[in-house]
Amino acid sequence: MKPLSLLIVDDEADFVDSLTKRLRRRGINCDGASCGAEALTKLAAARYDVVLLDMLLPDQNGNEVLRIIKAQWPSTRVLILTGHASVEAGRESLRRGAAEYLMKPLETETLMEKLTALTGRPNEARDTTGASTGIVAGGEPFFSFQPVMEGNHR
Repeated sequence: MKPLSLLIVDDEADFVDSLTKRLRRRGINCDGASCGAEALTKLAAARYDVVLLDMLLPDQNGNEVLRIIKAQWPSTRVLILTGHASVEAGRESLRRGAAEYLMKPLETETLMEKLTALTGRPNEARDTTGASTGIVAGGEPFFSFQPVMEGNHR
């Protein structure tokens, strides 16, 4: 089975770099984009299974990027990840086709579980020590505010 392909869209470069490194160590192919336009360009050039999308981008609102993704690449799953969550914004994102609406900060292992549930692929995630951790697949669209992750992110 080919590795999961993920595009992380967030204007915080340190956050994207750190999360990309952690997910790559767990066998996920990751790329980053710092704005909506860059994300859409990368989506046009390569296939991604999942997009992890911040709501506050420098060039566009995350819901607008979500709308374009779902119109042009309907099979691409989108997880919204934001530090400025509200129930109404979450509902709007889910109405527009987001699979989940998650609150920053988010633990890497929690994200791995969400990705596995979302794609139906049981990943053998490897932590930084190389120990294998099986993750169970399955799940429905999820609305979650889960505050825990390394670092201070908006």
